[in-house]
Amino acid sequence: EGFAFAHCTECKATFPLRANVPPQRWWLKLKFRFLVVRDHVLIFVIVQL
Repeated sequence: EGFAFAHCTECKATFPLRANVPPQRWWLKLKFRFLVVRDHVLIFVIVQL
């Protein structure tokens, strides 16, 4: 068990497994949060008018 994705099912050769971890992009998260806050404030102001 736990053998299927780490080894070939025919020849039992091991597959080199690597984690695909993207680099930390804190500025993308910050930009996204800024845009969300901007949109919420804009909608709030429009509703108040």
